[in-house]
Amino acid sequence: MELSEILRQPEGFTPPEVTVKIEKVYERKSGESSNGPWSFQDLQVTGGRLKLKGLPEFPKAREGMTVTLKANSSKQHGLTGMKVNHEQYQGKIYDKLVITSSCKWEWAEPSRNGHSTPQGNGHAPRETRIEHDSMDGYIDHLMSVAALSNQITTVLGINEPAAMQACFATLCIDTKNRGILLPKSLPKVVESEPNSEPPDWATPEPPEIADEDIPF
Repeated sequence: MELSEILRQPEGFTPPEVTVKIEKVYERKSGESSNGPWSFQDLQVTGGRLKLKGLPEFPKAREGMTVTLKANSSKQHGLTGMKVNHEQYQGKIYDKLVITSSCKWEWAEPSRNGHSTPQGNGHAPRETRIEHDSMDGYIDHLMSVAALSNQITTVLGINEPAAMQACFATLCIDTKNRGILLPKSLPKVVESEPNSEPPDWATPEPPEIADEDIPF
């Protein structure tokens, strides 16, 4: 079912899956309320618009890429992770497909993005995965990513925890998408303007982000 058809369904309808091409990434909005932190970010895609709810910031670099979104299925809750929302704002109705954390993202192969060869049912692109020989190798990869993230934030003068965590997450996502497994080695520090305080070159502990928690 195409997204344009899905968005004509009743409020709350959840499709099993839909394949779209990312056309435009809008600015992420976030804040705090009496119920805790909130965030949303709109994506213009082929056939309509997606609304990411409670997810990390979606990278603008994904514009032009094709992805298949799949609802999570369970006996207790049925299909979850995305649903149709006919949003009303200033007297107008905006049809959007709301995407939450339980939705699964499967990206088309970069070399064939937008022109993938049919696989399985002829629609869903193959998901790119990184195979790890051992948990030790994966830990070495995460520690090297953390060291590289620390270098980048130090050189750029970034010291806000949220921004530092976002940098680490972005590097994790990028290396995963490219199929890169970093070796157990620290990158050389790029020289920068001297700071009033000596930098802390200690390798930070990587945030506890499970592989399945990073949908992008």
